[in-house]
Amino acid sequence: MSRKPSPDESLISDGGRVPPDAGRVYPFGDSTPAPGELITVAPGVRWVRMTMPNPDHINLWVVEDRDEQGDGVALIDAGLGVPDCRETWHQLLKGPLAGVRVTRIIVTHFHPDHVGAAGWLCEDLGVRLWMTRDEWMFAAMQCADVGRSPPPGIVALWRSNGWSQEQLDDATNVGWGVMGRVISPIPPSYVRIAEGDVLDFAGERWRVMIGRGHCPEHACLLNERTGVLIAGDQVLPTISALVAVQVSEPFGNPMGEWLDSIDRFSGLPPDTLVLPSHGLPFIGIDTRLSVIRKRYHARLTKLYHFLSEPRRVVDCFPLLFRREVKGMALFSASGEVLAHLRWLEVAGRAKRHIDDDGIIWFSAVH
Repeated sequence: MSRKPSPDESLISDGGRVPPDAGRVYPFGDSTPAPGELITVAPGVRWVRMTMPNPDHINLWVVEDRDEQGDGVALIDAGLGVPDCRETWHQLLKGPLAGVRVTRIIVTHFHPDHVGAAGWLCEDLGVRLWMTRDEWMFAAMQCADVGRSPPPGIVALWRSNGWSQEQLDDATNVGWGVMGRVISPIPPSYVRIAEGDVLDFAGERWRVMIGRGHCPEHACLLNERTGVLIAGDQVLPTISALVAVQVSEPFGNPMGEWLDSIDRFSGLPPDTLVLPSHGLPFIGIDTRLSVIRKRYHARLTKLYHFLSEPRRVVDCFPLLFRREVKGMALFSASGEVLAHLRWLEVAGRAKRHIDDDGIIWFSAVH
């Protein structure tokens, strides 16, 4: 029932891939909504799927809502800010959602496939954007960075990972803020949501649960009465979301935040229906997260032993990834390796040394 990961997903999520018998149940089989179609997956919740370049789709959610003006629907996540996604929204709003008022747009996190079309939808429909503070700020920052050359400090960070001059030249030619090119302008004001907030959707109470590591303040929505979790990228059925050190925070510890989040979400009831942004809705969050946790710890142990000799970030690619890292994948792969190395460093199991050329070398602490 699970789909085959695309090449880039396989690259960035090798530690999260699981065998088909890993305790997951897919209550809707392999059925997915066609473009412009809605499928009901829970009381008051319908499923939209949009095609994208990579990964090849994103799942969005339409939830029955009510405000001072009356009944309507809230949209959870928006897709990319590109013509194909806008056309799909036009099909929905003129088709199954014709005559239905949109009350608000809630975005789980700042990545372009989630927030890209949100600004356009907010303006077109005259509604407000709801996000966590960190995610709204990162989305706005992405839009502001479009068209500039990479700052010298960022190029120095790439060089410190062991990138070759050719790779640095290629990255510079791509330009800075490439993701912002597929994001429509972010609204200048928004409604903030935060951990523990309870949102009322037509009388149903959905509690905000924050996950970290994949992004700074990822919002998931849990309906404890019906046992439904709108999970975004925080919990996926067949791949694990990218966990990477960001160039904006080179000494962050996203792997630590990710593993902490796994522990928190693992406490949800095993029969929770998980509605992920990629893949198929599934049941089995406890076993899924247990497998992810074990796989990441196995990778961290493997990397620790690999550091018996000093290694650069690029030296660690063959250890964690199954295919050659090149092109745009260099950005995510470097960040993911750094997330592992930084976790070992924070745990006191690795140390870094910077040579005269500014290259970072990591070695194990015994």
